[in-house]
Amino acid sequence: MSQSYFEKPVSFSMNGRDLYGILSVPEVEAKAAVIIVVGGPQYRVGSHRQFALLARCLAAQGILALRFDYTGMGYSQGISKQFYEIDDDVKVAIDFVFNHECNLDEVYLWGLCDAAAAISFTAYTDDRIKGVVLLNPWVRSETSHSKAILHSYYRERLFSIEVWKQLLLSPSKISKAIFSLGNIVFKILSSRSNKSKFDAHQVIPIADREENIAEAVFRGMSNFNGSICLILSGKDLVADEFKQMLDENDWLLDEFNRSKTVIHYIDEADHTFSSRKLRSEVEQITLNFVNS
Repeated sequence: MSQSYFEKPVSFSMNGRDLYGILSVPEVEAKAAVIIVVGGPQYRVGSHRQFALLARCLAAQGILALRFDYTGMGYSQGISKQFYEIDDDVKVAIDFVFNHECNLDEVYLWGLCDAAAAISFTAYTDDRIKGVVLLNPWVRSETSHSKAILHSYYRERLFSIEVWKQLLLSPSKISKAIFSLGNIVFKILSSRSNKSKFDAHQVIPIADREENIAEAVFRGMSNFNGSICLILSGKDLVADEFKQMLDENDWLLDEFNRSKTVIHYIDEADHTFSSRKLRSEVEQITLNFVNS
């Protein structure tokens, strides 16, 4: 049953700079909070107002929700950061919600794309975080991108009658298609054939995260002792790349990783879940996860 809530602008300080956000506050005393971490370049409203609508949905169900601009984005002060540099921003946001709601029992982090990656870098370092919701985590490398294109784009077109008709009517298109496909295959074959080994006890420094992003994401998830909710789109190359890495590195074969992780596949979803139906499905999954 929906409850009354209100929203208010808030600010909190980090290293002498003010970060600004919107707090969605239930009328009843909240026992759980969700902090919506924003990817970059992005601000607290989100793509097609997704973050604002999610926060209001959570607050209407008795869950405190904070969405804020990290350093240098939106209204927040300072020089803008890369998504892999926002550990301190997330920590002060967690401090803020616990200070605001004295009887709060648990906090969850929620993030899409590179915000999901950013969460995995820092969540395991803070025992106050009970769970994380990661949507289409960003793990892109040249090889993973090539594999995702080969799997999602070329495989579908290979069995398309209309595509073959167009190619047969234009020999130049055939040569271009062969060249493009050959380039993709070459990138895959020339990459390292050995699987990366994700050492759950080794932390990759911030300076190395951009270059080793997939390794950093999976190490962070391995280190995290709380619950993980993965939401993956069916019509998104970013999600395809993550699924590829998930399968190739046998991450779920580890009993600890498997026991703490639930995965939701939304086949018809694009990268940002850009319809009312898809947004509502994400909201319900998030609510169920926090209330479980």
